[in-house]
Amino acid sequence: MTLMRILSLLFSFLSLPTLVVGQSMHPAEIIVPAQVDLLYINHLVKTGIDSVRVAHGLPKLLNDTVLFHAAKDHADYLIKQTFISHYQENNRIKYAPHDRVRFYKGDDFVGSGENVLSTYAHKRIKRKYEKAPSVNTTYGQLASDMVNAWVHSPPHFANILNADFEFTAVAVSFNPQDSAFKAVQVFGIRPFYKTADAHSTIFPYATSDPPMVTNGFDQVSRISHSYLHACKLKAPADSAKTCTDCWKESFSPGTTRMEVKNGTAIFYTEDTEFMKHILNNRRDGLALEIVDYKPYDCGNP
Repeated sequence: MTLMRILSLLFSFLSLPTLVVGQSMHPAEIIVPAQVDLLYINHLVKTGIDSVRVAHGLPKLLNDTVLFHAAKDHADYLIKQTFISHYQENNRIKYAPHDRVRFYKGDDFVGSGENVLSTYAHKRIKRKYEKAPSVNTTYGQLASDMVNAWVHSPPHFANILNADFEFTAVAVSFNPQDSAFKAVQVFGIRPFYKTADAHSTIFPYATSDPPMVTNGFDQVSRISHSYLHACKLKAPADSAKTCTDCWKESFSPGTTRMEVKNGTAIFYTEDTEFMKHILNNRRDGLALEIVDYKPYDCGNP
């Protein structure tokens, strides 16, 4: 092969077009089925959901990589189905939404929620809350259709406005044969971990503000949350005083501590007399419940 031939091939290779993600997309851009940017749709839908939350006095959600994998897993499953569901039939390991969160190593999420939907591009669709059919031809129209569909559905809207959810991820799958989209948004509750794990390759369009770091009780709400704990525990009227008094009166200083190792909670105590006292009856026991920091602010922030 001649030197000129080699240089010609090299020049042709270097001249191939490249896709610059996160710089050239716009909501008004027409959806081209052969070149659908799913990550951009994810971003627009997430931004729309954040706008709804902010309008109702709630903070924006933080993108999370684990939740994205759980959402994408289910979106990829739904795109192959003719129905919409929160469950993956014949898949015991990833059957329900939280099963999928755990499957992708989201063991530190103590609660989760999921919204799903189906829609189309370049096809007439009619929503119950719309007076006339509409057609999603642009990225902005498609994302707005998805957000509005969830907002007009009470169960999905409840997930959007759930103040306990702080983390999320949106994943959309596309079938070019019928221009169908299946969208999944997963929400998560992860106490004590306020910094999201959001890879830039998965969220290339995201420009979220860093979360506020709590470094004092003056930054903590004294309003108790509304959801019930698994053991039906309730926050005391003055949780800080109650927890402090209990700790001082019940345990000798330095004899009791709690640790979490590899996802396992370990309770240590040298106060055997007190343990005998609280485990006096056959039905007595210890209940460990991971609760949100806000109503149980009886420790060091």
